[in-house]
Amino acid sequence: MHSESEKGEDPNRVEVIPFRIIPGTMEERLREISDLVDKERLWVLVDADSLFGPSHLVSAISHAMRAIHRGENRARDPSIELLRWLVGARQVSEAIRLTAPPDDEGRALLVIISKSLMKDPCDPDTLKIDIVSWTRRSIKGLEPSEGSDDVWGGVKACTRLGIAAPLDERRAELAVLERVALCDL
Repeated sequence: MHSESEKGEDPNRVEVIPFRIIPGTMEERLREISDLVDKERLWVLVDADSLFGPSHLVSAISHAMRAIHRGENRARDPSIELLRWLVGARQVSEAIRLTAPPDDEGRALLVIISKSLMKDPCDPDTLKIDIVSWTRRSIKGLEPSEGSDDVWGGVKACTRLGIAAPLDERRAELAVLERVALCDL
């Protein structure tokens, strides 16, 4: 794991910061994160079980940033547009419901990307997903997860997204990617 403070200037870098949820309200968490994350960066806090893995995140970011760049986004807020693409939902309310971390316990991922991707979407193959550690002050209701390589939801994402889980992991991943790709068709 890298330190969250080792940002670098690569606009194609996507930081994924795992947290364990402890009691607290979502409103408090979101307000604190907003105060802590650089304003030139776009961020979302999602339930870890709503993200299958890195390919799912890359696909959703690519589709969302391309839609925003083309003016084809359905949500006014770029973070909400990203949530829509993460779950392949047309409705904002469904995207929020399917990605929202629980209030009391579970796992959450803070995903941080450069806002420059909205102006100049990149080739998905150039996005770099880095699992990093949170090194800033604590956030009420979130505890950094250290040393965990198992940050993704995997097949649990199928259940969360309402996809009948196929028998093997590769088919499950393809089903999730297909849902993302078909979001606005």
